[in-house]
Amino acid sequence: FAQLILRREGHEVVTVGNGKDALEVLSRQTFEVVLMDVRMPGRDGVEATKRIRYGEACVLDSEIPIVAMPAHTSIDDRALFRRVGMDCYFSKPMNW
Repeated sequence: FAQLILRREGHEVVTVGNGKDALEVLSRQTFEVVLMDVRMPGRDGVEATKRIRYGEACVLDSEIPIVAMPAHTSIDDRALFRRVGMDCYFSKPMNW
């Protein structure tokens, strides 16, 4: 749904299936923002964000805004997202 909205508004959207692939793409290309699924196979969004923020990944922009996209959020989840360096979050499902 987010992809449809962003494309309709004229944004280029690049999607990947897991955190490892996200880090790989971010090492080759710059973006305005990352919409990071929190639960992905292999390396999840929290781990990928930690690697970006703590310089453990060779990404081009370690300060890129990262938006968490969890299915559910609790106060503990929100605190975790901030602690690892995510800038904000949008819970799924999204309504427009």
